[in-house]
Amino acid sequence: MPAERVNAALSLGASRLQLFTSIILPSTLPEILTGLTIAIGVGLFNVAELLFPKLGLSGEAAPTERSWDVEFGRGVRPKVAASAS
Repeated sequence: MPAERVNAALSLGASRLQLFTSIILPSTLPEILTGLTIAIGVGLFNVAELLFPKLGLSGEAAPTERSWDVEFGRGVRPKVAASAS
């Protein structure tokens, strides 16, 4: 945020609240929204990977014998494979 805008608002008698709502928040809103968009995308990707491990990238990138047992309300835990005895 340009310091000239802050100094101009202060020299014109803006209060701290007016400075925040008129100068600081509009100047930082694009970065806040960009970070929020990236965080939501990564979060949705992680949830999809947990719910559908064979359809996602992790199943192709790192195949493993171990999968996850997802039950709503009980959390996520490793699925125990039946032992061949």
